[in-house]
Amino acid sequence: MSFSTQKGITLIELIVAVSVLSFALAGPMTLAASSLRATQDARNELIATHLAEEGLEVLHNIRDNNSSNDLTPGPGYTGWQNHRIDFVTPCANLGCIVDVTAHATLPWGVGAIVACTNTDCVGENILYYNPTTGLYRQSLGALGGDWQASLFTRTVHVVVISATREIQVTSTVTFRSITGATRSITVSEVFYNWFPPLQ
Repeated sequence: MSFSTQKGITLIELIVAVSVLSFALAGPMTLAASSLRATQDARNELIATHLAEEGLEVLHNIRDNNSSNDLTPGPGYTGWQNHRIDFVTPCANLGCIVDVTAHATLPWGVGAIVACTNTDCVGENILYYNPTTGLYRQSLGALGGDWQASLFTRTVHVVVISATREIQVTSTVTFRSITGATRSITVSEVFYNWFPPLQ
């Protein structure tokens, strides 16, 4: 009688011990999974921020090149009008994409800015990733080699504030988080006419 009672208590103790152990492990495992998701989201947010900044940098470069190529600042200066038109024509209405690989030996030019054919470049603003080189790029044409669609999209918009003085450039990168929610990183900057006519 005493022996079988002892066996029953041992079985109950085993069930309680396994239950307590399961509850004890569930918390850390859930925390570890949440931490991994948060780390991946933070990584994607960092990439998106850099890609949005890159969109501005290409337009900066074109602005700088146009400004430096004009040797006669003053009433006959055309550099500002040139790059203002370079930006506004493709980017003002529907938005544009920026292909950072669209240059050879020369610095970036207007070939790097591609006008979209629909509002906010839906379906056209995908950023492609090359795992071999670690580079991202955009293109409306087919990409060969190792290029594969990433989870990031980028659209650039330009708003004219003053035809002779300033424009506002906004670069937005959108991606899906681990939870499936859509997230966006937007950077914006006002570009000024460095050499306005002094009259």
